[in-house]
Amino acid sequence: MQGLLVIAILLAFLFSPNIYQKNRVFCVIIWLRSYCKYLKKQAWTMKTELLYQYKSKIIESDQLEIHPRLERLVQRHKKLDFKKPFEQNSLKCFELFQKKLSSLAQSEVILDMCCGVGESSYYLAKENPQKLVVGIDKSASRLNRKNAFKKKEVDNVLLLRADLYDLWRLFYKYKDDFKIRKQFLLYPNPYPKQKHFKLRWQASAIFPFIMGIQAPIELRSNWPLYLEEFLFASQFYGYSSKLLVESFEPERIVTAFERKYFLSQQKLYRLVVDPPLCP
Repeated sequence: MQGLLVIAILLAFLFSPNIYQKNRVFCVIIWLRSYCKYLKKQAWTMKTELLYQYKSKIIESDQLEIHPRLERLVQRHKKLDFKKPFEQNSLKCFELFQKKLSSLAQSEVILDMCCGVGESSYYLAKENPQKLVVGIDKSASRLNRKNAFKKKEVDNVLLLRADLYDLWRLFYKYKDDFKIRKQFLLYPNPYPKQKHFKLRWQASAIFPFIMGIQAPIELRSNWPLYLEEFLFASQFYGYSSKLLVESFEPERIVTAFERKYFLSQQKLYRLVVDPPLCP
């Protein structure tokens, strides 16, 4: 609106019969220069506000290398039998998944674990129309948000509010009933303090089931050590990676965390681990 007003005033000034031609041209040049400076200042202000809105602190940790107790913990979890009872809600969610899979007459599945509001799940579903994308998160608040990307209905996506420990075990238990083509873990909570390292997925009791699904896993994080630890732990199950941990710039931002870190000008890292070849 301000731009239109300036143009209107400028046109009135140009065609005013009371101003000499030389003075008119000179004044127009001065005016345009001033207005360009104003626009530049406005653009800088908007950029600064945008960066401040998504400002995110760089991860600080008292751990500089793979945790010395990780190997022992991974080996221990390989031998333990995880017998936590399934929650009723988790069983109902898995039934919903089975019904959705049957209704689509599809057998190929992509898991988007810790999916947050589900932005990445919708993106993956559009990129893989022949596969059912299942986004799982423990927070109903995040999953129920009315985001713009949810306005357009996508048939091959299913968002579930469930306990991830339960769902991973159920997917592992019934993995022969369908084909899990890939798992995604995008920007999981890194728990960077050494004393919290057992809370990381690679150090948890559910890790053997994550590995047991036998599907490629893609992880992204702004803390490369998290991915290095995951790769280290996965090698005890025969998994490997062609590119190891790599920094990257996303062609398309697919999660709120990815957007926040990217706009904060932080480095983003990616890792894809592949399961051992079946005999």
